[in-house]
Amino acid sequence: MKKSILAGLVILLSVPGFSQTTPETIAVMVPVTQLFKGMNLGDSAKVTGIVRTTTFSGSIETDGRKGDWSWALAGRRTWIDQALNLANRLSLINFTLSYFFYDWQGDLAWSHGRDSVRLSAYQGRDDLNMDPLILNWGNQDFPLNVHLQLTPSLAYEGTVAWSGFDQVFSLSDVLRFENSIETINTRLGRVQKPRSSGENRCG
Repeated sequence: MKKSILAGLVILLSVPGFSQTTPETIAVMVPVTQLFKGMNLGDSAKVTGIVRTTTFSGSIETDGRKGDWSWALAGRRTWIDQALNLANRLSLINFTLSYFFYDWQGDLAWSHGRDSVRLSAYQGRDDLNMDPLILNWGNQDFPLNVHLQLTPSLAYEGTVAWSGFDQVFSLSDVLRFENSIETINTRLGRVQKPRSSGENRCG
């Protein structure tokens, strides 16, 4: 039993994850523009996308631009849990071990001249179940960045960001531990370029 669990952990830790250079990788360019047909994006809009898959994971990415706006969205997930469940059903392993990881991130930006506003988002989570041990943890980040050019030599910069982290540790019905942390960060400042070379920052 101990050898089987150890073998499972070795399999888990040796997974190539999201490597995009393995021979098993399949990349498919998706005609994402067709997905937006009927939305009247206009001739100036540009949208691209790509789907990748490997033995243990898959990912999808898309990005685009229209006028002063641009965006990007990407997500990925492992399917190690499905592979281990299949191995269990085929009696290749005789223990419970399930693990998966997923994350996604997005970006929405507006820029006009020297002014810009950018909102980003990220969420990721890991889930490990090795009965009777269960581990689950994840984090989220949502930053907002602003740059406004007030005069040719003076600019305003501001950032506000929220982030969170949570985790769960459970050992059957004997022990359960939960923890979470949330933080908010802000930064305000100005950038002034003197007539001589260089710039002054404060904030």
